[in-house]
Amino acid sequence: MARFIYKYGAMNCGKTTQLLQNAHQYTEIGDKVLILKPAKDKKGDTKIVSRIGASQEVDYLISPRDNIIRLITEGDNVLTSCIMVDEAQFLTPTQVEQLRIIVSKFDIDVFAYGLRTDFKTKAFPGSIRLMELCDKMEEINQSLCECGEPAIFNARFVNGKMVTEGAQVAIDGFDSVTYKPMCAKCYYLKKAVSEEKPLMRSKKKHNDLH
Repeated sequence: MARFIYKYGAMNCGKTTQLLQNAHQYTEIGDKVLILKPAKDKKGDTKIVSRIGASQEVDYLISPRDNIIRLITEGDNVLTSCIMVDEAQFLTPTQVEQLRIIVSKFDIDVFAYGLRTDFKTKAFPGSIRLMELCDKMEEINQSLCECGEPAIFNARFVNGKMVTEGAQVAIDGFDSVTYKPMCAKCYYLKKAVSEEKPLMRSKKKHNDLH
């Protein structure tokens, strides 16, 4: 029986590297693999690129208007053994539903790799639907905060300064945007500093009623 697996983690956790390794394992045994990437991810153009330098051309760049079922039923794509999606958080909820149908109707394994939350710790619409529809969720917990603790959040920096406002999607490496994986403690401490507010307000002292 085919499976729909959602593998998620913070940035720098090795999602793309793991995707490339898994795709290689499928092709080594003679299976056909299709690699998809949402067009919103401008990094690497038509390639998926891991942070260790490995890269591979995608079979399809998915725009928000694309119907993935239609793509899969074209030509000999129905003979595909596996579909792997990089940066899956950028898929629309409808496209995630299409992947679910592909798994069930065509008996094709689907592995979606992506982020769970954005730089404000809010889930992406695609991530929410992935969590709702997948057969299994697997956390890739190989990303470390600068303090050495496991990272779960993604902090956005513009020109080296942490920001907490802005559009949900801003691609790493464009328009002076960078990201750092952080643990919850460091994220909220640095968020308070960036907003120039104390992390916790001290309680007001009450006068004695004597």
